[in-house]
Amino acid sequence: MAIKTFAVGEVLTASDTNTYLANSGLVYVTNFTGTNTAVVNVDNCFTSTYDNYLLVIQSMTSHGNGFIPQIQFRYAGPTTQTTTYYSGIVGATYTGTNTNRNVNNGTVGYIGNGCDNLGNGNGIVNIARTSAQIAYTCQFSDYYNAVWSQGGGYVTTSRTYTGFALSMSSGNISVTATLYGYRKA
Repeated sequence: MAIKTFAVGEVLTASDTNTYLANSGLVYVTNFTGTNTAVVNVDNCFTSTYDNYLLVIQSMTSHGNGFIPQIQFRYAGPTTQTTTYYSGIVGATYTGTNTNRNVNNGTVGYIGNGCDNLGNGNGIVNIARTSAQIAYTCQFSDYYNAVWSQGGGYVTTSRTYTGFALSMSSGNISVTATLYGYRKA
């Protein structure tokens, strides 16, 4: 969408308002919660309406100590992509110590590096759906444990993904989050 500059005294029509004001920014898609469960599945949230999404995690807790927040993508069925197509890295600072968590042809993508039942993590994950593939970047914090993680990765298949699953590397998860779509120009 081209940017329009309005001149003084020019009439702002309903068409201009719909085109230039309504077609920008983030659009709410869904929110979800999961409480003390092995996995939280969010299905049928990715459509051709948006190419890119913003996942805002307001609260994420592991029901165990030192477990890693992870994401897997889902497709028609709904089926979780669990074969070795995930690659990426998450780097973290944990009370002054730097660590990396790598995955190369793995079965999950990491969105953080450490979370436990004492802490309450939060973060953002940007998800890009291009050519039926997924790429993501993430920032995740667990303030109680002084962990700050940042990284990203991708899934290398030609499937059209329609949703995702959040879990921990072991044990159960509790999460509250909201998914937004970036409006197309």
